[in-house]
Amino acid sequence: MEQMFGYKIIKILGKGKTGTAYLAEKTDSLPDKKYVLKVLNKDVSDYNKQVEIFSGEKYAYQRMSKIGRGVPVLHEFNSNDNYLVKEYVDGICASELAATGYGKKGGLEDWHFEKMFDMNKRFMDVGIHVDYFPSNFIFTSDKELYCIDYECYDYNAEWDFINWGIYYWLNQKGMEELLKNGETSKLNIPGTPKPFTEEFEDLKRELMKKFLI
Repeated sequence: MEQMFGYKIIKILGKGKTGTAYLAEKTDSLPDKKYVLKVLNKDVSDYNKQVEIFSGEKYAYQRMSKIGRGVPVLHEFNSNDNYLVKEYVDGICASELAATGYGKKGGLEDWHFEKMFDMNKRFMDVGIHVDYFPSNFIFTSDKELYCIDYECYDYNAEWDFINWGIYYWLNQKGMEELLKNGETSKLNIPGTPKPFTEEFEDLKRELMKKFLI
């Protein structure tokens, strides 16, 4: 089993532009204690820019954790070797639920959206918004919600859950296509970082009536 920075690597969880995330165990702790070890990618052309982005994750965590529950604990951040270690959250990713569909067996239910509206408000109350794309959220078996991506910005209503993120959560066909083929043409308006909205407005209003505080 490969080891890195005092951790035994179990498997790769995913590779993004900035870093690669591994499911890991600490070499000197109990084997049932799992962590996420994220290591900065070195095989990128704009390495210095990625170092800057990676370093910003610690600051993002400090801001995000002000909401209390729902943000994985940051255990280590090493700016010399460019890696971080955070709490591993076991559960189902919201992108999988969204790809199954709202109101369908094994898909999104009202309680999922109730949790999301609450989290959106808690982030808003501390003056930030996060990336509300479904792949950044995990629901645990005991119905807890976690935002697992350390990325946040000064609050801007244009990019919050209600005005941006929810449209991806409701776009079952688009999310299904993304998970199957990596295709985003059914999610975003061509040439923009904005989601398709018109088809989902009525359902969005229904959910807002139920859960918007």
